[in-house]
Amino acid sequence: MAHQVVEIKTKDNVLIPCGIWDAGGDAILYLHGIESHMGWFKDMAEKLQESGFSVYAIDRRGSGLSKEERGHIDSYRIILDDIERVVEEMRSKRPGKKIFLMGICGGGKFAANFVSSHPNSVDGLILISPAIKAKVTLSPMKKLDVLFSSFFNPKKMIPTPLSYDMFTKNKKYIEFIKNDSLSLHSLTARFYRELAIMDAAVSRKIFNTKIPVLTVLAEDDPIVNNDAMVKWHSRLKTGDKTIKLFNGCCHFLPFQDNLDDIVKFVAAWMKGKRGA
Repeated sequence: MAHQVVEIKTKDNVLIPCGIWDAGGDAILYLHGIESHMGWFKDMAEKLQESGFSVYAIDRRGSGLSKEERGHIDSYRIILDDIERVVEEMRSKRPGKKIFLMGICGGGKFAANFVSSHPNSVDGLILISPAIKAKVTLSPMKKLDVLFSSFFNPKKMIPTPLSYDMFTKNKKYIEFIKNDSLSLHSLTARFYRELAIMDAAVSRKIFNTKIPVLTVLAEDDPIVNNDAMVKWHSRLKTGDKTIKLFNGCCHFLPFQDNLDDIVKFVAAWMKGKRGA
């Protein structure tokens, strides 16, 4: 189905690319992962739109269609400010509608941190294969490189520890990832440092959230530590939390063969919040 890409101006006058799949109903703000961008979410966004939900999908600064410096952020708080600005735009365009914040992989970190620092901004949090607890990390030598360079050479580019076959086993999507010129394969040392700072912030504050939370995991995920995520989810103090494991799936759920089942489950959960 047709969608449009607009630019939303941030508080510091940066233009954030935002894809919109408008269904006129309740809305989802989607945050992509570290390497990906809004384009990876297209198939799932279309199916959510068909289910009656509007989708806003932004490209993080330095990612995808963004014109900012590739793979770099000065502070993770700038990204949280950008999310807040987009939520404000969504509220102004669709008064009275619910807004759900959805983060996938590394986007789950930003989503969880936003909810913990902006507790009344959205009506629900959806975490898809969130890398809040991850199996994959930089080597000890790379971590030392990040620590040193973040102070003395903050814009040094350091490759991510991810490979295309970690995201999906679907051949069509593997080819898409291989040929995707907009994907990020390296981040600056400063970006890695900000991710580490943000991880600590999430660990301190997120468990007090009171809004509904849905955590969706993939059984065969080489990136996310599912056991640790189950324990993390159990510590949330909200009285409305749901966790779902999709069997036989790899990390990036929008690139799985059973996407229809995944969308049906997520859409049903959101519909259950209407009137809540």
